[in-house]
Amino acid sequence: MTKNKKRVLLLGAGGWAREHWIDNVLPDFKDKLEIVGLVDINQGVLKESAYTLGLPKNLLFTNIGQAINKVQADFCIVVLPPHAHKIAYFKAIEKRLPILSEKPITDNLKDTIEVFKRIKQMRIKMAITQNYRYESPIATLKKVIERGRLGKIDYIVARYASDYRKKGSWDVGSVYDMDYPLLVEGSIHHFDMIRYLSGANCRTIFCTCWNPPWSNFKDNANVMAMLEMTNGVKAIYEGSSLAAGFMNRWHQEYYRVECEKGSAVIDRGDRIVRVYTRGKSGKQIMEEIPLIPAHPSGHHKILTDFLEWLDGGSAPETQIKDNIQSALMTFAAIDSKKSNEQKFVQKYIEKSTI
Repeated sequence: MTKNKKRVLLLGAGGWAREHWIDNVLPDFKDKLEIVGLVDINQGVLKESAYTLGLPKNLLFTNIGQAINKVQADFCIVVLPPHAHKIAYFKAIEKRLPILSEKPITDNLKDTIEVFKRIKQMRIKMAITQNYRYESPIATLKKVIERGRLGKIDYIVARYASDYRKKGSWDVGSVYDMDYPLLVEGSIHHFDMIRYLSGANCRTIFCTCWNPPWSNFKDNANVMAMLEMTNGVKAIYEGSSLAAGFMNRWHQEYYRVECEKGSAVIDRGDRIVRVYTRGKSGKQIMEEIPLIPAHPSGHHKILTDFLEWLDGGSAPETQIKDNIQSALMTFAAIDSKKSNEQKFVQKYIEKSTI
């Protein structure tokens, strides 16, 4: 529990900010948070979200710097398009304001490294809402692995597949017009999950991505990658924004962890964790594992942990010091595609800490 109510400045009022934060997450934190400012360049969505939140006109802003300078906040939540993240962060850093931000840190390698160095230098508390690892099926799968019943992990298979061939069906910002849309906007979730399930950071990545003729995306909408983690675990990643067959959409991704004595799988869209082993006779045995209870959403868990951190508790798992490992996997994957070479992710980490 937080010691007192925290004052929060919300940067972003439309899209995901409205759909998830304003309509779903923040109402559950009324006893812990006071919204002292709302920012968006779109005055229409700003007014609509302000009405929902019950905010007066003097707490509405279209300029980030003006809002941060005028309101008295304990931290800010950044729910802006990735290209606007750096501007928001640096304005917050000037005021030594802690930051909770939607992923990715930024949409390019240079800015991500620059932000990370600045946050570290100024000792600002910052975390990223890398929420997938806190879902009940994922937490259950992780627990199965940690218990050691299946022995050591050999490799992990991760699959994401959605049908976004119709322009506008993926309603995230300008995703149809951006470079490497799936890698920048989506794959970081799956890379982070591979890190989480393997219990290690990424050592190497070899990635290819492409855009077939029937795509409505400007740039590469499909991704395949091979990874090796620092503990020797291997991983295979398939990502498709143009799937026409079996789907593994957001929050319904396929994960299979192949281990020494069996495998653990999430699939079928039912989000049930199934463990496959062999009996003494060699016959396969399948067991469905009861789900571990979890927060209403990963965002609820991350926000709860962040508030406790502000009150002197432990840093969240998704603090920027950790999340930089997932973020830089994305840019190493892009570089791998460009050069058609395997990339060593820890070299990117070294650059970010110089």
